[in-house]
Amino acid sequence: MDSESDIVKVMARLYGRGLNVSQSGNASIMHSSGMVAITPAALDKPTLKPELVCYLKLPSGQLMQGPKQSSEYMMHIQIYDTVKHTTAVVHAHPPYLLALVETLGIDKLGLEDDEEGKGYVKKISIVKGHTGTKELAESVASALETEKTTTVIMKGHGITSISTGREGIYDALNRIEVIEHLAMRRVLAYTLGK
Repeated sequence: MDSESDIVKVMARLYGRGLNVSQSGNASIMHSSGMVAITPAALDKPTLKPELVCYLKLPSGQLMQGPKQSSEYMMHIQIYDTVKHTTAVVHAHPPYLLALVETLGIDKLGLEDDEEGKGYVKKISIVKGHTGTKELAESVASALETEKTTTVIMKGHGITSISTGREGIYDALNRIEVIEHLAMRRVLAYTLGK
């Protein structure tokens, strides 16, 4: 797996699908070296270059290579430390999902009634916390430690998904895309009066 290229591709896809704006969102991969490859902070993610991907030492999160690491680096480090066998983490800001959760609640997502959703997403947790804080990092990691939870919604903020298998970062990305697609369908159905 080419960690830097995979992170760059995932960030471009998130932006292309409208799941992030230019400098938002982040992704990381557990590198074979034992370090974490992660997106840098405050750079245009759709035009990100592989050589700008940062490397962090575990468990400290110390920057070993690259420009300033993502503002959510503590969350990534906490997830890798808490949820053993995590291979990748993806964080995005999907607008339909966030709007649905904020206005109608997570139960209106209808995950249990959607065949594709049930196949990819076993359980979603919701947490609160402020961007880039230890509190948020611990809340997300704790929620992901729960059996079958691979996705956490941070209320009023975004979504984080992990992969613990060989599928890696694309598994986490796919889960976010599936959830946002389901949220988009639900919002459209509610708009049309269903």
